[in-house]
Amino acid sequence: MIIILVLTCPKTSASVVYSLVDGLFHMEAVCITNSTNVYQVNLVLNEIKQVESEVHQNLSYRKTIVQRLKTRQFKRINIVFGTLGQQSSLKTLNELQKFCADKKIAVQIQALQEIFPNKLLNGELTVQISCPRLTFDWGVHFGEVLNLYEFYLLFETDDIEDYQLKNYCGDGNHEEYLDIARM
Repeated sequence: MIIILVLTCPKTSASVVYSLVDGLFHMEAVCITNSTNVYQVNLVLNEIKQVESEVHQNLSYRKTIVQRLKTRQFKRINIVFGTLGQQSSLKTLNELQKFCADKKIAVQIQALQEIFPNKLLNGELTVQISCPRLTFDWGVHFGEVLNLYEFYLLFETDDIEDYQLKNYCGDGNHEEYLDIARM
């Protein structure tokens, strides 16, 4: 048994996961990265129920987008740097810019608090480096917007086997933001 209270979720070998949060958002993160039984613990009602989620449909759609985009060559991408709640990381942005420069891909950066399709700049591809769950949950509504993990998969030869949700905010502990705040 493992207990996880996070927005993004690591892969676990646990056969059962108990969630102590309200709503499906966090529990679905567990379902996305793990094929395991997930149960919601409701401390107010004193009950435990198994989580039923449709994440597998979104996962299939995300895999299809990545496979389709692997066949394209990009000369210019739009990177969305999320400013709400310090979701994005300057370290991640810098690494992504260097990666793109090495691949001869021009970059335009867009800082947004909230991401809506009509706010996105035009580009051959948009990569958002905020919460990795955003693109997963948007499904078909935002078109071909990728998260960081999906973008890097475009340059891999392997197919997606284990979809990963990782927190890219300075290794997940916000130390980078504390360092910036001290400057």
